Amino acid sequence: MKILFVIALILSLPACAFAKTGVGNEGATAIAAASASVQRAYADLKSAAGGIGDRRLAEATRNGLAPETCIAHRVDLTDKDKQAIVTALIAQGFLKREENLTDGVFPPVVADESPCPHLPQPIFAAPGGNEGSHHDWPGGLVQHEAFNLRNAHDLAEAYHDQSGLTLDRDTLTAAVIWHDWAKSLVFQWRNDGTEMQEISIAGTGAHHILGLAETMRRGLPPSLVQVQACAHAAPEDADRVKVDNWLRAAAIIARVDAGTYLPAKGVWPEECHIHTLSDQNWMVAEPAAVIANESLAAVAGAFGFDPTDVKTYNWRFRMIALSTLGADRIAEAWRQAGDRGVVALLEPLKARGLF
Repeated sequence: MKILFVIALILSLPACAFAKTGVGNEGATAIAAASASVQRAYADLKSAAGGIGDRRLAEATRNGLAPETCIAHRVDLTDKDKQAIVTALIAQGFLKREENLTDGVFPPVVADESPCPHLPQPIFAAPGGNEGSHHDWPGGLVQHEAFNLRNAHDLAEAYHDQSGLTLDRDTLTAAVIWHDWAKSLVFQWRNDGTEMQEISIAGTGAHHILGLAETMRRGLPPSLVQVQACAHAAPEDADRVKVDNWLRAAAIIARVDAGTYLPAKGVWPEECHIHTLSDQNWMVAEPAAVIANESLAAVAGAFGFDPTDVKTYNWRFRMIALSTLGADRIAEAWRQAGDRGVVALLEPLKARGLF
């Protein structure tokens, strides 16, 4: 209930107050709640989830987007249970002993070890990538997912129009939404506006494996889990082993039988390949994020901010600019007119009292 109260309080504040609401996950929630583009992306995801034809899958996916959702793979999980899971992951070669194992596999959550542990931040407040990477601002996650969802649907339509291939739109929709869901766990906000560091599990970012563990633990269809697993690589040639291992690692965390989720006779759903292709938004977004971050640091002084004062710079300037405008717009302004173009783009935000 606490997180719902915080969100309700944030949404009742005037726009100029959002930068001053707090720090950490609550501060990120405030900034993302104030961004029209973030909230539009969040609404698009909820609408798409609600439009899934399979009512059980639709309900589960909409529930996963809700701030109060219970984290299924963490329900009633004790420290002893966590250690057993970590030990099993190490034994299978999915974790390195030198990693921050317990916190890395089991990031802090609200009401841990309870019947309903829930997200430390709403999904709409989480970044879409690690610090310095693509969509690394409050709300970047839902913006990244909304774009990838459009990619998936457009690709499915293109394949159908050209070759008559019929793909399961419901499975694609749920796979895109669930794939990055666990970034709300692994990319939490520190008080200075930096992000928690993500560890690697089975050779990929922990968010990928934890998201799979969540859908497994919720008992969602194996075909959906398989397509979800394909976001980071198509199950072809040498990469087939990678995807198999991601499912095996997730099954250890979810405490389920991995065999249920490995495709029979090695035949993967066609939607797997579409999901792999649709998750490539980072290839354009990452260079834009680099340019935007460098330019914001360069022009911060014109707005009274010092990038070396990391906490103030992040919460009062950088994250507000990125959450409101996005890295692509800032990078485009820089390409057209350098830092002067970025200053001109930011001036209206200053006039609105956002910083």
